[in-house]
Amino acid sequence: MEQLTQIANIIPELNNHWKFGGLALVVFAGLIITLLKTNVLKPVTQKVSGKFVLGLLWMVFALSALVVVLTFAQSAFTEYLALKAKESTTAMALLEEKTKSDASTIAALQRTIGELKEQLANESTESSRVSKREIASAILSLSQDGETESADSVFKRQHEEFKILAKSHAEKELRYNKLASDAAVNRGNLALLSNFDLALEMYEQAINDNENNAEAWNGIGHVYFRKADYLKAEEAFYKSLEIAIRESDSNAITVARGNIAVMQKESGDLEKSKATLQKILEEARLDGNYSFMATASNQLGLIEEELNNLDNALNFYNQALSYGRLSGDMSCQACQINNIGSIFEKQNKYQQALDAYKEGLSYAENEDDKPKIALLSINMASVYKKMGDYSQASAYCSKGISLYKETGESFENIDISHC
Repeated sequence: MEQLTQIANIIPELNNHWKFGGLALVVFAGLIITLLKTNVLKPVTQKVSGKFVLGLLWMVFALSALVVVLTFAQSAFTEYLALKAKESTTAMALLEEKTKSDASTIAALQRTIGELKEQLANESTESSRVSKREIASAILSLSQDGETESADSVFKRQHEEFKILAKSHAEKELRYNKLASDAAVNRGNLALLSNFDLALEMYEQAINDNENNAEAWNGIGHVYFRKADYLKAEEAFYKSLEIAIRESDSNAITVARGNIAVMQKESGDLEKSKATLQKILEEARLDGNYSFMATASNQLGLIEEELNNLDNALNFYNQALSYGRLSGDMSCQACQINNIGSIFEKQNKYQQALDAYKEGLSYAENEDDKPKIALLSINMASVYKKMGDYSQASAYCSKGISLYKETGESFENIDISHC
């Protein structure tokens, strides 16, 4: 058994081609000497021995050349892997960055699609110039192809018509200006996908039409937040909150508070952010809004994790998971389970981390959410490697990287060094 252990300790050293080549030559020379001493190889004439030595030298030359080529190839490949690893941070950072940059845009876009669907469902729209067929086409282009021009054209024409109606019908001026303001907000939501300056222009147009449009102020806050102008973002979010409170719109109140909490967190005021999120959690509990309860708990968990209060973070993530299950949001549940696994991994509780990641992977696969499947696979690979199961680590690395490539995701912020 000791001999086997010694051999196992030597084998990793043979990854160096020079060591392997040297050992091969030693073994070969030893074999020749042994064969000569045992008379298995008979003495030969000087002429024959000269040819043998010449052939041996050519063989050694060929082996040496091969070793040199393989050594350079290995160095180049190692350097390539190191370069790929250097380009990234962590797989979790990717998800957090996407959430930070895309969540408000996705929510705004969903509201705009919802507005179009509502117009399509109504027997008659207040804008007679836009047909149901045009609205249906805009929904299709926006939902399936991500093409915004058709939807923008619909809202632009509606805005123009509502402004004309507001001027020609004094008794309904306030009503038509509000409708015009809503149309401008929807144009801003569409522009938020790719053009912050245009989005800001549309949201400001909406405020000109109706200064009490809470969603327009909310949109302005998002634009300034993206531009890292936190003072202007704060002013806009608080204006949105003020209007929502005045109109007793509980949903808008929670959204405004959530935006303020995220802005406070990003500007570094974690204690203020925690206080705002606790307020959201209390209000959401009173309303029985499990979705908002899950979001607030998750954000509190992220802050506690950032402060390295891992036990507190774990409690909030478990709380968010419970609320996510009550709301039936599978995507939310996958995220929370991934967060829970991340905490266990940081606490070196590898089996518990692995169990959490596996559960999250099951949720993500049921939803066919490929980015989350990729993320969870790479996180599982990290744990398997720490547990010494290199075969499983390699398999899950391959799965995660393959899915990221398939979905066109960037490797900029993904740590695949453990792969």
